[in-house]
Amino acid sequence: MVHIIFNPAAQSGAAGKRIYNVIHELDKQSIPYALHQTTHPGHGRELASSLSLKKDDKVLLMGGDGSINEWINGLELPTSCALGLLPIGSGNDFARGLNLKKKNSMVNLISWLKEANSPSSFLDLGEIRFTPGPDFSELSSSSFDTSASHQKPLEPAEHTISQRFAVSSGIGYDADVCHTTNASSLKRICNRLHIGKLAYLILGIFTIFQYKRASITLTLDHSQSISLDNMAFLSCHNLPFEGGGFPFTPSADPRDGKLNLCLITAPHRFSLVLTLLQSLLGGKHVRSSHVHLFTCQHAQISVSRPLKLHTDGEVFYGITNFELRCHPSVLLFQDEASQA
Repeated sequence: MVHIIFNPAAQSGAAGKRIYNVIHELDKQSIPYALHQTTHPGHGRELASSLSLKKDDKVLLMGGDGSINEWINGLELPTSCALGLLPIGSGNDFARGLNLKKKNSMVNLISWLKEANSPSSFLDLGEIRFTPGPDFSELSSSSFDTSASHQKPLEPAEHTISQRFAVSSGIGYDADVCHTTNASSLKRICNRLHIGKLAYLILGIFTIFQYKRASITLTLDHSQSISLDNMAFLSCHNLPFEGGGFPFTPSADPRDGKLNLCLITAPHRFSLVLTLLQSLLGGKHVRSSHVHLFTCQHAQISVSRPLKLHTDGEVFYGITNFELRCHPSVLLFQDEASQA
């Protein structure tokens, strides 16, 4: 059985239109399927919790990085339910990191769904544990439509939150960009015009003039300790890209059992602008003295003041301490070879 999860409002209605093409192909190939339309935030997580228990079934997810994040955070492990993806999000860093092709992928997906022994392989997932704090003073700082409907509750959590991530998690400037983008009407406008990546770029430039630096201490694999000042952001990766195509950790591999960390220091805003431009130019930022790259299976991190933190683009607030770890070979996913 094939289970199709889709949000009809995704990418300004693109999923609602493309679902008919998928259904047509499945009917033509006589492939049994069930449709699951998400209706509210967190619904994808609820579906994952039940569907991942179905032995040897397959799931076709029509969405982007946010949809993937809901799936992995509802996933019951271990699972033999394989996941396939038709990427229609705005950032699509998961699909980009696995070299999945957005164009002409329907034939390959249908072939993978049809074959009982179609290739799938296990991918790593990251996990982050933290306790949100009470500092929400910066929530209304953006002039890009930060309405309350787009924000997290303002009460600090009384317990530790654990979140899995498939692409990346980060604290500092990159989380600031996620917050501004999620709250902005510009993202919705760009998505309607199918230029969602432009929203990340424009709002990323705007956020440069608002972010604040912090000091940071990392303890890697319970042994190596690093302390640095003037941190702009720390991004922790399972896959190379985030923010709609920034290859902050070009060598990140979701099958090596490790996380890749990119820590960027910026004594002034111009140095951050230069580093981001170098990243877009084929990952040349890795040569900069302001860029510090690490690999680890586990990390304990503290920062000198409360900051925003994101997991695959979902933002939390008031974070000063958090823990990272890699969970190797837990997500059963369509093998990229079947997307070639």
